[in-house]
Amino acid sequence: MTWDAMALRSEVAAEFQALAARASRPDLSSSHIVMWRRYYCRAWSRPAIACASCGVHFTPLHARRTFCSKRCLNRFYSDRRAAKRLAVRQDRVCANPRCGHVFTGQRADTRYCSFACQRRHNYAVSYVRCVKRATLCALCEQRFERLYVHEVYCSPRCRARAKWRRRRARTVASQKGC
Repeated sequence: MTWDAMALRSEVAAEFQALAARASRPDLSSSHIVMWRRYYCRAWSRPAIACASCGVHFTPLHARRTFCSKRCLNRFYSDRRAAKRLAVRQDRVCANPRCGHVFTGQRADTRYCSFACQRRHNYAVSYVRCVKRATLCALCEQRFERLYVHEVYCSPRCRARAKWRRRRARTVASQKGC
């Protein structure tokens, strides 16, 4: 404890004793003295703690206080925000296993390189029943391994040909008047 703190403590004790002596006066109620005592006696009975920002030892007036001044409080939280922003700017690998693109995120919780990549990955995850299941193509009846439940055709070419056949059947049916 420093000399200034000891001198201040004795001044507070003297003020408290003067208040206690005036307690019999009708203009000063006993509740004021009790509040004065709670505030100052508790504050001086607390142990000195180190400031969370600068490390200087100080005696807090309130139990939850962790900084010696507003300046230290502002410095601590601004440094913490700067560290978060720095963590955001680090390079990451896209969470989509089919992409694997290395990118720099704009936010701390960014996992995908783009919104489209995120949608592709979520779509794939939601529809995967089993990895590489052998199936027959609906058009050419060739055996292929599908990754998703909704895959029916072995290639984009077969899918396009089946789409063309469906359209052709529709136009023929409309011409016949069905």
